[in-house]
Amino acid sequence: MQASLRCRKINSLNNKKTIHNGPKQSSQTAVTPRWSIQSVNCISITVLVGVIAILAGLLEIRRLCTRQQNLLSTLLVQRDAVVRSERQSLSKADCGSKPIVWVHGKRLETGYLRHVFAVFDRLGYRLGNRTDEWSVLWSHDYPFTELASELAHLQPHQRVNHFPGSGYITNKGSLSTGLSSPHVPIAFKLPKAKREFLEYAKGHPTKMWVQKSDHHRGIRVKRLSEVSIDQEGTFVQEFLAKPLLVDGKKFDVGVYVVLTSLNPLRVYSYDGEALLRFCAHPYAEPFDASDVDSYVVGDNYTPIWEMPSLREYYVGSRLSMRESLDLHLTRGGRDPGRIWTQIRDAIAAVCLDKEGDMVRMASGYGPRNNFFELVRFDFVVDEDLNVFLMEANMSPNLSSAHFPQNGALYERVLLNALSLVGLATAAEASDPLDRGIAVFPEKCTSEGCEMCTQSLECALCHHCLDVVQARVLKEAFLEHFRKMEFARVVPAHNHSVGPELTRANQLMGLWYQGKCQLAPHWCS
Repeated sequence: MQASLRCRKINSLNNKKTIHNGPKQSSQTAVTPRWSIQSVNCISITVLVGVIAILAGLLEIRRLCTRQQNLLSTLLVQRDAVVRSERQSLSKADCGSKPIVWVHGKRLETGYLRHVFAVFDRLGYRLGNRTDEWSVLWSHDYPFTELASELAHLQPHQRVNHFPGSGYITNKGSLSTGLSSPHVPIAFKLPKAKREFLEYAKGHPTKMWVQKSDHHRGIRVKRLSEVSIDQEGTFVQEFLAKPLLVDGKKFDVGVYVVLTSLNPLRVYSYDGEALLRFCAHPYAEPFDASDVDSYVVGDNYTPIWEMPSLREYYVGSRLSMRESLDLHLTRGGRDPGRIWTQIRDAIAAVCLDKEGDMVRMASGYGPRNNFFELVRFDFVVDEDLNVFLMEANMSPNLSSAHFPQNGALYERVLLNALSLVGLATAAEASDPLDRGIAVFPEKCTSEGCEMCTQSLECALCHHCLDVVQARVLKEAFLEHFRKMEFARVVPAHNHSVGPELTRANQLMGLWYQGKCQLAPHWCS
């Protein structure tokens, strides 16, 4: 302000001098008045001061805006932190309420257990590992070697998808050479039984043989002269030369089976579907042993939807594989019921035969109700509808990478199996089920069963049950209502409970007979 006043005063004096003296002119140039330069300097100073003041104001405004922005950002960060913390708390609470499944296997990143992950996710499980408090261990490989320490002290609520000793069923050599059954082609373990094999083969010179190892890879039909009778770790099995054909192709029938208990033995087969796989090449007539794809179902098998006689039923009418085969045979004047009856009998015979070995293996692992087993039994049918068991697969293939259409089947089997063993239900009935497990009401309320040792029936009366037996019956009761599309194979309602069975198996079979007398739905 003072600078402005001084400028005004100087300008005023300059103006007076100019008026008093008048302009001085030169003949050549005009001289710039002195007051004009001073005036310009004053104006410049005034403008500069104004600009500085404006800039200072702008800087102050910017400082205030920055401070306000920082304060707002701080508040937003604090708000986001609170929201994130609340969400994490809710997430932890939600995860804490979900059971944990530990899926164990090699190369899981390849996706071969994708349907296992999908089903457990659908059932509300979250993924974990050996360090978590897991509820279910789903191991693709037999776990009792690599994971022995984790499985030695299982908690009552923990479940494992394999039984100790299940290899007695799924080992091909043990299954083929250790069981005498009309549904298992005759086989000889080499070189141990080479003498018996040679004697049998000479008495049946037209028979052909398949030499196998436990890995069941690279098999080929051989004549007697081609068999390596001194080769360790192998066995020879009779080849079924006259298989049932569909559209000229041999096929096998895969049936999914679940074991839920040992001693007493309880076994269920999946009746909702069967896996039909057809050879890649037509069955050669006359037989050609060099065309392996004509008699061995390999990875490149022909699926049912490519079979002309079955495609109409499976694709057009939306029937299952099993229903499509049944209809095809029925329209050809054959009875498919014979096939399924023999399959159930074969499964029961194998499981009963191997149960003792499995019980001994399981004796070191505490309560056996921690375990269950999903197996696929593969059968071949001959032209007379006789059924023969080829193998039983531990951890059957559940990958749909080669045939995506099979994915729905695999997930359906898994859902049914997990329901059967109680892993697909949110909670079990709180009712102690004492009334549900009662059988033989007339006998159990008579004087004849006052002494529990008078008969097996009396041992099943309520007042005769001990804690362990009552728990076994309650488990069987719950399985019956959770089995969905599974059907009980062992104990079978039409089988005797003779002395060849253990007492636990006798009581189990008799209990089912008692339930069958009370209600028909218990008869299967």
